[in-house]
Amino acid sequence: MTYEEKMAELRERAKREAADATLLRKQAKITVAKAGNQEFFPVQAVADPPKKKQQSMPTIITIARYWSGRGIFRGLDWCYPGCFACGDWSQHECENIESEWRGARLERCHLVGKAEGGGGDVSNIVLLCKRCHRRAPMVGSSPQPMIDWINRQEYYINRMLRRIEEELRAIRPTLPEEAVALGLNDWEKLKTVMAVAAHSMNIGYHVDGDMIATGCAVLGSVVNLSDEV
Repeated sequence: MTYEEKMAELRERAKREAADATLLRKQAKITVAKAGNQEFFPVQAVADPPKKKQQSMPTIITIARYWSGRGIFRGLDWCYPGCFACGDWSQHECENIESEWRGARLERCHLVGKAEGGGGDVSNIVLLCKRCHRRAPMVGSSPQPMIDWINRQEYYINRMLRRIEEELRAIRPTLPEEAVALGLNDWEKLKTVMAVAAHSMNIGYHVDGDMIATGCAVLGSVVNLSDEV
């Protein structure tokens, strides 16, 4: 018998065995169906265990109202919606405070993590911006380490001002003083000048970016143009 003939014989045998196995399975199903499942596979009726109802998370308004006025978080003020840690505020101008809280880009964060037994009740939930939520610690079963961490965070506006100065000095060490000399430390004047400059330049930005580097580059160009005039 040649090699090819031997392989052909093995393939035929495999096909017959597969067909026989399929036939046996069909016959077994027919037998069970005729005899009834209870005879061959007795099954006791057991009720499904009740599903544990998940606790719904409190709303943004509920959390903000609960913590406001308690004096736990130094940066929290009901009238100024923002992150409990850094104070990063909503960029939306709304008709009332509740709408501003709802529109704020804040995330609900557990003081005590679920893995440590922390629940979803309002006394265990705070509101943090995305940046602070990512950096927040999860330490043990006490909320105090988290509360202390929140109260140690630098205010958003201070962080932004520091970053702006660092960016300006990176462009040119004397650039902040030059901008002040031109009166660009006046907010209204600065907004007008920056708006005009932005229209005459190709401004780009990253999604969810704070645009500090872009703004400082525009401000540097404004100062340079003023020096040339």
